[in-house]
Amino acid sequence: MELLQIINQNFLGVELSQYLFFFLLILFAILFNTFIANFIVNRLKVFVKKTGNKIDDSLFNALIPPCKLLPLVIVFFMISLAFDKNSNLGFYFVKINNSFATIFVFWFMHRLLIPFSIFFVKLENTLSKALVAWIINAIKYLIIFLGVAALLETWGIKVGPVIAGLGLLGVAVALGAQ
Repeated sequence: MELLQIINQNFLGVELSQYLFFFLLILFAILFNTFIANFIVNRLKVFVKKTGNKIDDSLFNALIPPCKLLPLVIVFFMISLAFDKNSNLGFYFVKINNSFATIFVFWFMHRLLIPFSIFFVKLENTLSKALVAWIINAIKYLIIFLGVAALLETWGIKVGPVIAGLGLLGVAVALGAQ
């Protein structure tokens, strides 16, 4: 009987049995993340192989790493739905869920640029090879920068003043370089 009383106790507004369930769910997601992701990737690979298109194959190969994060994103989404958003623990689970979703989206876009860089190669007739490579790298770094800014904004850190400060620093360096 004491065990049932301990399990039904509340800690931060949540029953300890729910903590145990969420802990096991997170442990399951971490341990079997690669297994689940490989299962999903192998099922999708069957469909991609049927097309026989090299662009589809390169697109699929580029998107495998972010897709392996997807089961973890889904688990934290389910956990954040179960908690009360007004409690401290629920607030942090929502923030973690939003962080994972932000990382997934921007990592997906970053990896998506790899197969689509083939279309930039057509610009080599007009522009130099080095300039086209610079444009591709600039877009990659822009996506990374926007992802970091979105992640910081998710946790309540204002990025706008930092960017404005960097702009002023850039002006000062440019004037000093004259």
